[in-house]
Amino acid sequence: MFLPPFLIDFDRAAFLTLNHGMKSHLLDLVMPALTDIGLGYIQAIAVILTAIYLEVKTGEIRWDSSIRSLPTAIRTHRSWVGPLIAAVVIGGIGAGLIKRAIPGDRPWWYYDNEHKAGRQLNVEVYTVEGTYPMKVRRFPSGHTTTSVAMAMVVTILWRRKHVGLWAAVTLWIGAVVVALSRIYLASHWPLDIAGGIVLGFGSGFLAVKWCENWASKRKGAGFDDELCPQDMDTERLHRDAILGTMAH
Repeated sequence: MFLPPFLIDFDRAAFLTLNHGMKSHLLDLVMPALTDIGLGYIQAIAVILTAIYLEVKTGEIRWDSSIRSLPTAIRTHRSWVGPLIAAVVIGGIGAGLIKRAIPGDRPWWYYDNEHKAGRQLNVEVYTVEGTYPMKVRRFPSGHTTTSVAMAMVVTILWRRKHVGLWAAVTLWIGAVVVALSRIYLASHWPLDIAGGIVLGFGSGFLAVKWCENWASKRKGAGFDDELCPQDMDTERLHRDAILGTMAH
């Protein structure tokens, strides 16, 4: 990955400051688990389980029949389930394509090679024993991309009163934690995180727009099946906003 020398120096200095500054025994225990929140398949499962939980909470379905009632749960909460899943898919694919196009070593692997070559021997990179991060394909951070994309979607939906405020706050906190965990585990440089944030913003926005366009075409074809409805009835809107807040 080609970068101007001053930007490379800044990136490395920022990484070492954060990687060293956050180090603690407690974070060594929790960061490997917290970073997995940024995995796309875990995020998708969390979205679906939340939809099921809200239906069980309102008495619409029972836990023992939740699998059979999954399509109903998704349809009922399609105003946010659809855009969130789309954001994860768009962000994940986008990050993967960029990673393949832009080569670059991840922090722990870069410094490991430097030490083997007898350079920068005074620089220590903190990792967590038992974690095995990838060596290359550093830019952008995929975990950060999908986490920010989801937070962006929920922020847009909150402004349109489809979900509660705490849903947006929770996802932004989660995105920050995931981003910091990637540096803590020496898996990404700060610029990788910045790239993931930018891509995440774009992915979240595109996910909402895509869902809106899809719903508009369905409605124009005579289907009453809006994925991102703009004119939900007041009772449903109120219920989703309150339950969305409670769930997060």
